[in-house]
Amino acid sequence: MSKKLKITNCLILVILLCITSLAGCIGCFVPGEVTYLDIGLQREHVTNILKDDGMFSCGARNKTNVFDESNVAFDFYFGHRKLPTSNSDFVSIIVVFLRTRSAIYAEEHDDYRNIPNFFIAREFTVDEFFSEKYTVKAGEYGTLAYYHHEKFTVPKELYMPPIKISNMFYFAVLSVSYNTETKKYNFLNDDYAIYHLISIRYNKLGDGKIKLSDPGRPLLLEP
Repeated sequence: MSKKLKITNCLILVILLCITSLAGCIGCFVPGEVTYLDIGLQREHVTNILKDDGMFSCGARNKTNVFDESNVAFDFYFGHRKLPTSNSDFVSIIVVFLRTRSAIYAEEHDDYRNIPNFFIAREFTVDEFFSEKYTVKAGEYGTLAYYHHEKFTVPKELYMPPIKISNMFYFAVLSVSYNTETKKYNFLNDDYAIYHLISIRYNKLGDGKIKLSDPGRPLLLEP
């Protein structure tokens, strides 16, 4: 066998070994449960957020999605993507946990700090919230760059109600407006609710444990 033929055969063997190895790697991924929490921060969410062209944005992230029922706390990301117009009549900006979205669309409230199944995590003055500290910008590769995030504890009333309404709750950023004629508050501006929210699904696991997940994503990693 000539030296040239030997080299050719060796190259063919190397190529076959590479193909075999790649084929093995392709089949080596084993589906499993999602063990982390990442809501509103992944590329498919960001694409929809950017298309929406809204004023606010929010998300949540944690390295694990299983918590003790007595302490469900993790990082929430939130901020503004653009500034309000000169005719906006916001009196404050709030970040809230809520059981249903009905309070957002309700016409008016006597006291927005005292709404059933509506829990304010933080309240900001308009100037504070629309400062650079709470900016959200489009990042690279279809991501959003949040300038701010902080840890909040989810109110137990949202996942341990006396009567189960659903197995979901929400986290939202809302603008608060005041109607000088009716002397009541609402979350509307120019007849539109200005807000952004994420949905969070929960499942009781027993033994005092609870699992949180994104309702828009599968609970299992696909092969």
